[in-house]
Amino acid sequence: MTKEEILKAAQSSKEDIGEYEKTVVRKSLAYGSAVGVGLCMLMVLLELLIFKKIDFGKPALIFAIAGYADFYEGLKCKITKKKIKGIVELVVAVFGVLLYVGAFLV
Repeated sequence: MTKEEILKAAQSSKEDIGEYEKTVVRKSLAYGSAVGVGLCMLMVLLELLIFKKIDFGKPALIFAIAGYADFYEGLKCKITKKKIKGIVELVVAVFGVLLYVGAFLV
């Protein structure tokens, strides 16, 4: 084996590991945002049942993070479903911020 062949083999194995790491990071972000959204929904439901009021700040923050991540991934990877999901989550985040601010004004 020549030096060039060894170098090509090493570079190709690095690229494979890089693609695998990118896939793992993408999936971990997707699962993490889904868990965050679910946990925020649970927290809002518990606040409503126990304290009879809702703080929309936490859900707005989680939906903003998840929405931006989904929209960005959809934009860069040209995945229409991800873009739409991101836009919907960002709209929910904006409504959450409006309700959060509105609670202080009342």
